[in-house]
This record gives sequence, structure tokens and C-alpha cells, in this order.
Amino acid sequence: MKLTKEQKKVEFWENHYLNQIEFMLLQDTDKMLDGLKSKDKIKEDWIEIFHNVEKKRQNSDFARGAE
Repeated sequence: MKLTKEQKKVEFWENHYLNQIEFMLLQDTDKMLDGLKSKDKIKEDWIEIFHNVEKKRQNSDFARGAE
């Protein structure tokens, strides 16, 4: 299958931006993982507050935080 000039142009820019996205993600992998792990750092701060909330709200508050 032969590509038209327009298709080649689209492929070029698609490749260009995918490479940029990959580069940015690889550069910030450690920072992203630290951010995802931050829940462990603040968990103890919220345990007591969470347990003081009525049972019905616990499930919805917990589920909302998990999103």
C-alpha cells in the first residue's frame, strides 16, 4: 500500500508527538510513581477521620477516593 503525501505528513506528525509523549513519560516515571505512592504517606492522617464518619458515608467516600 502506497501512502499519499497527506498520509505521510500525518504519519510524520503522529510519530513526532508519540515520541515526545514517550520521552516525557519516561523522564517523569519516578515522579509519577512517587505521586501515586503518596497515598501511603497520608493514609494514617485520614484513618481516624474516616472511622468517625457514619458507615453509610464511608463506602461512598472511600469509593470516591479510589477513583
